[in-house]
Amino acid sequence: MIHHAPAVEVLPLNPTTLAIQSDQPSVSAQPMPTDAQPETSSVKTGQLIVICNDCVLCQSPPEEDLEHLFFSCTFSRWCWNLLNLQWNRALSVEDRIEHLCNQNNLCFIKELVIVACWAIWKHRNAIIFDNKNVSLQNWKREFKEEMALTVIKAKGQKKREMKIWLDSF
Repeated sequence: MIHHAPAVEVLPLNPTTLAIQSDQPSVSAQPMPTDAQPETSSVKTGQLIVICNDCVLCQSPPEEDLEHLFFSCTFSRWCWNLLNLQWNRALSVEDRIEHLCNQNNLCFIKELVIVACWAIWKHRNAIIFDNKNVSLQNWKREFKEEMALTVIKAKGQKKREMKIWLDSF
């Protein structure tokens, strides 16, 4: 399933106000201070910043946060399922990772989780900043490329196990 970033049109009215036309309900705009950096998904337009809090991966209206982006977002759940990893969402984020590491017999589970999160983050940014489409195939390719770089840094038995796992993924 392919989702596209929400369509947003910014129409400047005067230097301090802005009109927005959008097909998404949770879009807001505000003047951007000259020294400020955006803290949410955003697009700079001159001295104005347009902020869309919807998740670009699943178009879900809740504000994007760590919990949503990496655990409850439909897209990230597809990614974890592809890796055959299940999270206990009743636990805190730290406890989830510890629980997963204790239940899994892969010696490189921490590396797997870190690379998967990094690939989700990079995929999200490609949608926002490079106007790419949501694609599980693209995420998997990016994940495999990043994991291959991680394999290069590994040593001994861990490296061998990572290589075998990656070749079969």
